[in-house]
Amino acid sequence: MVVTDLDDHPQLGAFVEQWIGDGVDYVAFVGRHSSAMHDRFLDACVLLALRDGREVPYSILASWHPQGGNEEALALMSRLRPVSSTPMCLLHL
Repeated sequence: MVVTDLDDHPQLGAFVEQWIGDGVDYVAFVGRHSSAMHDRFLDACVLLALRDGREVPYSILASWHPQGGNEEALALMSRLRPVSSTPMCLLHL
């Protein structure tokens, strides 16, 4: 889960590349500008795929939730798989 009030971050592309390499399959953006950060995330997936010569973009399920949407993001994640068996990372930017 990425909690931030930023609408972009200069290291987002590097984070996305690491998440792809680590096999991350879901990222939730939470905060005032979570919609914009989600859009930047999608852009990063496409740009990384273009850089790597892929014909389709990398795909990681992502959602965005307004400020205070932590519970909503966790609820969605728990519907995807049992939380107890899944490592979680909280990134605060």
